[in-house]
Amino acid sequence: MKYILLLLLPINLYAVTLLEIINKDGQALSKKFETEEQADAYVIANKHNWGIDAGWYRERCDNYISTRGAMDELDVPVIEYNCPATYSISKSDITQQELFKKIKGLASQNIACGESVKAFVGAINITKGLTNTQISQMIQTYSTVNELLSGGALDTAIETLQAMSADGVLVTETDKALIVAEINKCKAVWE
Repeated sequence: MKYILLLLLPINLYAVTLLEIINKDGQALSKKFETEEQADAYVIANKHNWGIDAGWYRERCDNYISTRGAMDELDVPVIEYNCPATYSISKSDITQQELFKKIKGLASQNIACGESVKAFVGAINITKGLTNTQISQMIQTYSTVNELLSGGALDTAIETLQAMSADGVLVTETDKALIVAEINKCKAVWE
């Protein structure tokens, strides 16, 4: 029987905003921010580096939209050009994608931990000098724990292990304590 790792995790992840900017030279820049307000502040502080905003300018721009007459500071008639922005910005909420990546990474860490713990259990049992019959019994005894370890369900593996009755040979209280300590040494911490 295979166990599916159910993740009901209290993972703290604040909203993540992705800014994608293309400057006047066509160069792309992507940057992540913890809040939308941080992203907006970054744009305000740095947009002058990326090109010009859409608006009316006295200097002629490429691809101007329209012109109008205006007066300068000395009341001399001038022409102003309605220019489009020379950079573009897109803003996206990527919180769910970032959360999925974090969960996937932590799950992978727990699966690797489970495999390491299975090797540790094997080493414990090898040192006991068990007979072939006892090895078969040991495999059956630990089968549920091994499946849970393989799926990265480490807390459930600990609960299952602790619920096992110690028989003094295949399962001892010392074995259980050592295995739980080994699991706790490498399992992912869900924040």
